[in-house]
Amino acid sequence: MGKLPANFDWRKSLAAIDLLGKFIKPRNISQVMNWQYLQQSALNPKDAIERFIQEGLLINCDLDEILNCEFTASDLKKMAKEEGLKTTGSKAELVEQLVTANRSKMEKATGKLKIMKCTPQVREFVENFEQSKRQALEFAKQKTFDALLDGDVKETSKVFLAYHREYIMPEMEARYCEYQNEKLKFILTSAPKVLGNINSSDLASLRAATCISVLWYKESAENWLPESFVSPVKNNKVAINYLKVNAEIRENVARIGKYAKKVKLTFNEYDIESCDLCLRLNNKVFDLKDVPELPFENCTSETGCRCRVDNVYNEFNAYEDEDDAEDDVEGDAEDDTEDDAFIKLSQLKKMLDNELITNEEYQKKKSEILSRM
Repeated sequence: MGKLPANFDWRKSLAAIDLLGKFIKPRNISQVMNWQYLQQSALNPKDAIERFIQEGLLINCDLDEILNCEFTASDLKKMAKEEGLKTTGSKAELVEQLVTANRSKMEKATGKLKIMKCTPQVREFVENFEQSKRQALEFAKQKTFDALLDGDVKETSKVFLAYHREYIMPEMEARYCEYQNEKLKFILTSAPKVLGNINSSDLASLRAATCISVLWYKESAENWLPESFVSPVKNNKVAINYLKVNAEIRENVARIGKYAKKVKLTFNEYDIESCDLCLRLNNKVFDLKDVPELPFENCTSETGCRCRVDNVYNEFNAYEDEDDAEDDVEGDAEDDTEDDAFIKLSQLKKMLDNELITNEEYQKKKSEILSRM
């Protein structure tokens, strides 16, 4: 990535606003430039930071800010002890007495550090942008929930995409939502018997709330259930789990059905969450049309069936027309690519849910995987 163009306007670049936002508080520039997700950004952090400094958007910090940014409370207490000073108090108090006692020594200790912060004007812009972003997010969540109550995946995708293009990833294409939309469709058509005689209104709310938790990062499905909702099982969380698991298993079976005629249900040998009814299915093979509805109607697990659905190929291949063998091989290769992408996307979502990657990293990597399909 080359230098930024002369007419580059940071106010119109989400990546630039995000980068400047890292300097709302004093930051060590060398540490920020080493952050992995920034290095993968379309905006070169080194070039951007150099431009920000040239334009006066980033300014040097005062000595007390540098000390507070770069050193922990333990570090400051150790430094205070070496100076024969009091070692109790807050970080700000420790910094103040160190600077007062020996300013020149503190300046020497921090002389090679490049700690900077954004100007008050930039800070105000970034904070206003973040406030608008939060408001837009809440508005988008509500609009998608209303659309999901009506079973309208198309409108849901439209709202979700508009928000992400404006505040997260301007280049996001509509096809990036296709994988997500498929998951929503299976949830919106799930009505497992394990939920008993749930009324239509509560089922619609449960479906929409469950979709919200899939659609929006870290959003709790329980928070979207109305106060009038009556759980047909032990509690709301269990009802959500049952619906989500049922949709996931149906989706996996449908996906495998594109290139195989049988599936095998397998359970992890250390599975302690699935109930005995489900565990009896371990390593059982079913024709696609005979796969039992899971979780079972009398499931006793609070998380639902945790099985993995694997494909099972026929001994002489799943295809019947030998004249189309060559075409089938090509089609099978494409399906394998789709299958690999599905697995990778599932693993990526688990990493996001476990906070191993940021939402920005998740969206970028998801786009890369889908673009190769």
